[in-house]
Amino acid sequence: MATKRILILVYIATVLAISGFAKAADHKVDHGTAHIESVKLDAERGVLSIHATAPNPCHEKALVRILKVDAYSHVIQLAVLTVPNTGICAQVIQDFDLVYDLQSVRAIPGRTYTLEFENYVGEEVNLKYTAPHVKKEDEELTSLKQSFKGNLAYYTDRGYVIKNGSETLQVIAPRLPLEHFQGNLVRISGYVVVQNNGSPAIVPMSVSAALK
Repeated sequence: MATKRILILVYIATVLAISGFAKAADHKVDHGTAHIESVKLDAERGVLSIHATAPNPCHEKALVRILKVDAYSHVIQLAVLTVPNTGICAQVIQDFDLVYDLQSVRAIPGRTYTLEFENYVGEEVNLKYTAPHVKKEDEELTSLKQSFKGNLAYYTDRGYVIKNGSETLQVIAPRLPLEHFQGNLVRISGYVVVQNNGSPAIVPMSVSAALK
């Protein structure tokens, strides 16, 4: 049953990718590093809110990269990376917001970690995060990570969706606060799931204001 479910999810993710709506996370491309100006942690939900800056339009998107999870020093090190555009462009510094679900980090359940940030330029902070126990079915989704770009909208009958032209995709975010991003162009990175009605949805790992 689990194998069949994963095959269905892979098929759906492939269809979305072919349509141009989604792109698989690419860790092989060159990245720049955004400057992090402020960070806030909702420890109860395990949600990290980040305010950062990056050159625009020379950089087209932002994503969180986990640089290190050290079980001995109890440290999780993160960076906000950007993907540079090719060609010549005028660099104008633009600020943006990003929220990240720390429960997606593979950390030892019950252990408390100190959060460290690369290129952090804000006031000194001391953030502690205790890793929760992750359900087995959640771990099965890690191979289906996708990145989506579109406008975030809210409907009373459907909740949040991400729209790209005539295509829409349901957004299921029980922990991430999305009100700040409503009506804006965003980039969502997360896991594709199948809802009870058979339609696909995205469970966000991170949501950021798209730089382009």
